[in-house]
Order: sequence, then structure tokens, then C-alpha cells
Amino acid sequence: MALLDLAATAVTKFASLEPFPQPQVIGLRCPLVLLHGFGLLAGLKRRGHLHEEALDLRLYGVQAYAPNVSPYHTTAVRAAMWNERIRTILKETGASSVHLIAHSMGGLDARHLITHLGG
Repeated sequence: MALLDLAATAVTKFASLEPFPQPQVIGLRCPLVLLHGFGLLAGLKRRGHLHEEALDLRLYGVQAYAPNVSPYHTTAVRAAMWNERIRTILKETGASSVHLIAHSMGGLDARHLITHLGG
């Protein structure tokens, strides 16, 4: 009988556990755009190198996007490609601006976009 009581207690305990604490929803006024870096990994994933990270952020209420640009081009060419992707996001969301988070060469692309392309 003690084994059955132990099993019943364990099942009750596991079934009544509080859900894992969830972070609060992060409400941003503008969409978040993740800019990937230079290299092979960006080109191997059709959805974009940071697509999974954008999906994770969306689980927490962040309107995140991770478009993909050509992984092997100059900063000027990549910045122009980012500019097109961002304009599409602005049009789709109706937002007037975006937050940029860049990894590696994506940071250089973002600087070029802001400095030379009016981003």
C-alpha cells in the first residue's frame, strides 16, 4: 500500500506543479529586426540565419523579424538589401521605424544603412 500511496503522491505533486515562470510580454512600439552576419550559415538557412531567434522572441510578444540577405557581398550591397527588407516590414506592420539588433557584419551593414541610406 505504501508504494501506491507514494505513486499517488508523486502524480499529484507533478500534476499540480505551478507552470514555469514566464517572462512578461515585451511590448515594443516598433518591430524588431535581427540582422545576421557574413558567411555560410546565413546562406544555408532559407528562412534566415536568425529565424529561430525571431520565433522565440515572438513567443514572448515581441514583433520580431529575421530576414535574410546575401551572405557574401559588400557592406554597401548588403545594406541596400536590408533597406528593402526593412521597408517591406514597415509597410506590412504600418510602423514608422524599427529596432535593429545586428550580429557580426550585420552591425556594419546597419551602420552603413543608417549613415548612407537614411535608415
